[in-house]
Amino acid sequence: MVYVRIGLLLLSSLSLSVADFIIEEGPTNISIVGYTGVGGDVVIPSSISNKPVNVIKTLAFKDQTNIISLTVPASIQTIEGSAFRSCYNLKNIYLTNGLTTIGDYAFEYCSNLETITIPDTVTTFGNIWGQIFLYNTNLKNVRLGNGITNIPGNTFLNCYSITNIKIGNNVKTIQANAFAQCHSLEEIRLPRGLNTIGIQAFWQNRSLKKIIIPASITNTASGWFGYCTNLAEVIFYGNAPNEAPNLFFNSSPTVFYLCGTTGWSNSFAGRPTIEITSHDIINNDKLGYSAPENVEKAIQDAQESARNDVLANPSLLGLYSSNQIDTARITGINQILGNPNQYNLYTANQIQNMAMGNLVLNRNTNGVFSLNYDIEQSTDLLTWSPYQSLTLPLNGLPTNKAFVRIKLKNSQ
Repeated sequence: MVYVRIGLLLLSSLSLSVADFIIEEGPTNISIVGYTGVGGDVVIPSSISNKPVNVIKTLAFKDQTNIISLTVPASIQTIEGSAFRSCYNLKNIYLTNGLTTIGDYAFEYCSNLETITIPDTVTTFGNIWGQIFLYNTNLKNVRLGNGITNIPGNTFLNCYSITNIKIGNNVKTIQANAFAQCHSLEEIRLPRGLNTIGIQAFWQNRSLKKIIIPASITNTASGWFGYCTNLAEVIFYGNAPNEAPNLFFNSSPTVFYLCGTTGWSNSFAGRPTIEITSHDIINNDKLGYSAPENVEKAIQDAQESARNDVLANPSLLGLYSSNQIDTARITGINQILGNPNQYNLYTANQIQNMAMGNLVLNRNTNGVFSLNYDIEQSTDLLTWSPYQSLTLPLNGLPTNKAFVRIKLKNSQ
């Protein structure tokens, strides 16, 4: 074996030592295979001998309890399995875009790590076993990037202190026990395209109070919310999925489902159910933290509600667009059913009771939703004036002659 000494650099055909790092040199790249430094704040070099450092190998920093913080450069593409396992005193690690792969057990037992942000460039997150952050008992803040599609099993198992976690928009699968025993987690927002949640995924999340299950979920699995003793509301956006055994084992939430979805009864997996109406969504902010989807659903349901009102009471409701009065008078109910979105007209009693089924929301330049309409009145469907409840002669007038319409203003 031939060695060449260049300053602090000792070259061999197998590995070399550069200051505090043991490395392997390939034809075009450098891999970190070990660490021999004193710890503290460690910065991994982005290049050595004009070659990029792009891999942190398996076990490279295992049991390095003297490291407090670690900066990983953008040149690093792969962190292999168990690379930082049992770095008990590692408090901060800084990952950057360019990283694509994080292996199983990569940060297992890093019990003092408090915050982790996984870059959007990461597309391989664990392989077979997962357990990437197992027993990170002081981990509080987590952001998973949008490149991740799968959260493997036991990823955050026994991360007792997590209070804030953001899951990337493209996650499709959450595997078994991924968030089990995250005792401090009060809220978790699941992405809309999620289609699989494994068994006991949220087992013993004792602080969890509310969770929304996206419409893309069609199957449940055993023990999702076992021992989630403070869970009060589980809200399903889609049709009723299958009922897995022990879904709510030793938990007592109420199950809410959106109006217009199907397959629901008075109970689900042993828990009582309540329908969320469009009124709940618009006026009571029932779903709270998912406003854009709420508004979309509310408008759809309001349109359906208006259609049902017309079907139930065709002689009591006149429904006309502001520019199609004559056409609507001739075609009547058939045109209404064919184009329910184009018409906004209500009886006077409905307006007075604020029982309007088709409230239209507009969004201004600041992103704020608001109702935006004028109310007009007529006794002959030809002449319209601003609505004033005291001037419209309701008493003694046939109901089908007392009309009030909502005329939309231009959107803000």
